[in-house]
Amino acid sequence: MAPARFVAARGVASGGAAAGAALPGGIWRAPDRGYTLSPDQTVVAVKNALRYVPASLHGALAREFYAELKQRGRIYGYRYRPEGFIKAKPIGEYRGILEARALQLNIDNNLDFRRRALPVRAGYLW
Repeated sequence: MAPARFVAARGVASGGAAAGAALPGGIWRAPDRGYTLSPDQTVVAVKNALRYVPASLHGALAREFYAELKQRGRIYGYRYRPEGFIKAKPIGEYRGILEARALQLNIDNNLDFRRRALPVRAGYLW
């Protein structure tokens, strides 16, 4: 699926949530990894993140992604986080071949705040 169609299919063709939209509290997020990139690496990181959004949004999102990179050390694209919680479905409810369905289930499990937070908070490594 092309990135622009993916974005449009998710209802965020206009850029998703407003820039700087507050995320719900009480959710574990990746720790601040510190900003350690050189200027050249920073340009490459922002360009890589922009590959996944329509070109018409690059002007606004480049600044936002750069700010996210400086603040958190990574570009997460929080603007495009779906509202609500992501929860894995039974594997039979996904479309495609078994391997693709298993991969999507794995991704959904990793994005489920209730599933992924416990091992991290308990001090376990994946």
